[in-house]
Amino acid sequence: MSPRTGRSSLLIFSVLFITAVSCLAESNAPAGYRDLVALFEEWRAFERPANLDGAPDYTASAMAKRHEELASHRATRIEPTVAFRAE
Repeated sequence: MSPRTGRSSLLIFSVLFITAVSCLAESNAPAGYRDLVALFEEWRAFERPANLDGAPDYTASAMAKRHEELASHRATRIEPTVAFRAE
């Protein structure tokens, strides 16, 4: 076996192993953690700006629209009565 083939096999094995471990870890995670991860992923998708001619669109009109979307996002996803405290 050549060194290049060995490295490729190791890379493939590593990717498969990491994928399997992450799937197991996520399935054993408490519901609160899964909800937090889902909220984070939603936020990251929301945070990504629209493109205008291949570049992020930070025009005033685009930001005004995002501001309205943020208000809607907050109303549906964030419970203002829930307080988090360190224990």
